[in-house]
Amino acid sequence: MVAVGELSVSFLGTTLKFTAKAAFLNKDTRETHGWTENTNWSPSTIQKLRELKEAMETDLANIHFVTGTSSEVTGKVGLTLRGDAPPEEDGGLGSFLGVEGPDADPA
Repeated sequence: MVAVGELSVSFLGTTLKFTAKAAFLNKDTRETHGWTENTNWSPSTIQKLRELKEAMETDLANIHFVTGTSSEVTGKVGLTLRGDAPPEEDGGLGSFLGVEGPDADPA
């Protein structure tokens, strides 16, 4: 059997870098007989990776801006630090904080 042991992902830059290291294991003894790495993924695996990234960003937004804990929240975070409007669908951190754009209130 093949078991993924670790993975490394970088969303920085223009090219997604996603590498996994996996072991070839004896399914009965769990003894490792070799290792391999892979960087070539199917479209469905890449989509699931993007879903994981979005879920992680939601958790991070909750931890750092809303509750201070990793709660089970689905969808967009509905609370902001300033104002009462939820973050815009495609907004970044400035949108989340309510301070984005040329007309943003610096105070």
